[in-house]
Amino acid sequence: MQDILSYGVFASVIIFTILRLSLYCQFFQQEEYTARRFFDVILNGFHLVDKKLTLVLLIGLGVFAFWDNDIARGIFMMVAFLGFAALHLKYFKQAKKPLVYTSRVKRILTAANIIALIAYCYVWMLPEGVFELLGHMAFIQMIPLFLVAGNWALIPYEKYNQKKFYNEAVATLKKLNPMVIGITGSYGKTSVKHILNHVLNQAVPTLATPGSVNTVMGIARIIRERLTPHHKVFIAEMGAYGVGSIKRLCDFCPPDHGILTAVGVAHYERFKSVDQVAKAKFELFEAVAARGGNFVINTDQVDGDYIKRYAPSYEQGLILTSSNPDYDGAWFKVLSSETTAEGAFIRLQIGTDVYDITAPLYGQHQTMNIVAAIALALSIGMPIETIVAALKTTPQITHRLEVKHFVDGPSVIDDAYNSNPSGFEDALNVLSVLAKAKGGRAILVTPGMVELGALHDKEHARLGKKAAEICDEIVLIGAGRIPTFAQAVKDSGKMYHYFDSFAQAKAWLNQESKIKDVILYENDLPDLYENSVRL
Repeated sequence: MQDILSYGVFASVIIFTILRLSLYCQFFQQEEYTARRFFDVILNGFHLVDKKLTLVLLIGLGVFAFWDNDIARGIFMMVAFLGFAALHLKYFKQAKKPLVYTSRVKRILTAANIIALIAYCYVWMLPEGVFELLGHMAFIQMIPLFLVAGNWALIPYEKYNQKKFYNEAVATLKKLNPMVIGITGSYGKTSVKHILNHVLNQAVPTLATPGSVNTVMGIARIIRERLTPHHKVFIAEMGAYGVGSIKRLCDFCPPDHGILTAVGVAHYERFKSVDQVAKAKFELFEAVAARGGNFVINTDQVDGDYIKRYAPSYEQGLILTSSNPDYDGAWFKVLSSETTAEGAFIRLQIGTDVYDITAPLYGQHQTMNIVAAIALALSIGMPIETIVAALKTTPQITHRLEVKHFVDGPSVIDDAYNSNPSGFEDALNVLSVLAKAKGGRAILVTPGMVELGALHDKEHARLGKKAAEICDEIVLIGAGRIPTFAQAVKDSGKMYHYFDSFAQAKAWLNQESKIKDVILYENDLPDLYENSVRL
């Protein structure tokens, strides 16, 4: 009986470990398999440090220190580990961004489970009693380390794989030789890519990186899997994770032309200064200039000092866009623009000609995104008439100020993908326009913004005040993250509703919202920030 229980304990711990490693891997994947950032998540508030099962085992330690009963201890441990293993199924179901079982994740989990099995064999061989329970408590706390160790063990293989995929993508690009257009910026790059891709496809087969794919390996995968001889243009969104990131992307995927949408405070926490952001973003300019291509800069969102400092060779062959009619270097001048209930309306001067542009896209920020796409398309020879016609049928951009009207419910503005101060402010203005057009309430639902570093409190206070001016109802998710936003709402004489999760907020909205209301979902934080798991 005792031997059977011993093997039963072994099996229950292994089942628990497999599930716990998968749960941790969900967060590890969201942090791009970076050990330091993963451990920051584990230790933040200690929510992901195991306390409950450890406490149960600690109680067992106290009980069995005085009651030496091997059978009872074995049953106790089996029930404890299997009971907590079952809880993981609830955590998996609640995840907003579930673990994606990619080939890499499967490799990491396999390696981590092997390391965990080896480690547990040592624990299992400890003398029964107090040492056995202490060993199990230590083992539980070490599970995150097994995951990181599994990833480290695979580094040589991953490097080999990445090098292989990188070389395949380079060979494909060289063979097919499409025109490459690089797009970067603190924000707006995905929207500009989406608009430009739609416009160019009306004249020439074009492939763009999907969603927010903007890293070397992400772009390499798209080139290997989707780029064909049919495509004559390839648009690559280029993300910067530090100075040198975009240069590496340009070395890998040399851009013939480029667009810089903005230099701002998005990801300020990562770069530490806007100057470092500018330095990183202008690496795309250097690559385009070296190839003699056209480069579009939105001078409304890129300070002129940065252009002088990082693009001293900015010459006639490269193009500026600007809504400022007094900007001497601008070829494109926005005479007027507004967001209507139907989308964007822009009166645009190009040289001496004036055009009325309409597009079913929302937000004042889309004005310069549209103009940047027009500028690049014109610069490579696309007729303005074709561009204007194409813009009228531009599909909305998923989760980026995407307006959805429903026959039997309130309208929704889905701006859930990401959020920055400029985009947040613009979304509030769109909310105001649509709520007035429908004659209903303006309702904001938001957890706030992330990666603002030292600007976190200041920007949230400013936007909290603006939200109080525009919104009839304000719903905050995890208000403890954004105390200055909440305080600014209160100081403006408004109250806010508070919920721990979007699921709770949506349940409340289902009961309280009316058909004429307009609801803005501004940002939707991943489990890293809105974590309901409490171990």
